[in-house]
Amino acid sequence: MSWFNEGTTEYMSLRLMLGAGTLSPREYNNRLENAAGGRAVLSNRSTWTNHRVPYQRGTMFNAHLDYRIRNATDGESTLKDVVAVANAKQGSQFLPSERAVFDIVANVSNTDTAAWANGTVDSSQPFKVLPVQQKTTPEWEHRLSIARENLSEQPLLGVFFGLLLGILMMIISEEYGNDSEDDRPEKSENS
Repeated sequence: MSWFNEGTTEYMSLRLMLGAGTLSPREYNNRLENAAGGRAVLSNRSTWTNHRVPYQRGTMFNAHLDYRIRNATDGESTLKDVVAVANAKQGSQFLPSERAVFDIVANVSNTDTAAWANGTVDSSQPFKVLPVQQKTTPEWEHRLSIARENLSEQPLLGVFFGLLLGILMMIISEEYGNDSEDDRPEKSENS
């Protein structure tokens, strides 16, 4: 179950960074896409082609598991709940068995999610990224709208300052022009 620990750590790190705003939804999705490769069987170490398998495939497993838990519970429970229960049961050493994890998943979510998890750890099917990708949240929509607004205002800002400078130049030239007319000696009608 080292893959579960490593994958949970990787996935939860991504979720934390997304929530803190240090990763945009696009960056989060890119990281998941980079982790999606590989056809190793999580429950069978002999199929692991390199040392990154538990991190990459474990991350994707946990992303899908979290997605399924959230959907099954209408967002009331998440993978964090599974980890919290497992930590409470295991104490400081978090290496639960597959059976223990899937029992916790069944209690936190439902038996369908646990059955999916049980079948998936024994499968070499590649994970699809699309269902677990982060949609742009309202908070990110707000951030993006501010960025778009700032970018769109910059050209207008230049036009505005140019217009303002032009008006100032006209006012100054009129004032200068009026002052110079006032300084000229007036021609008398008798001259």
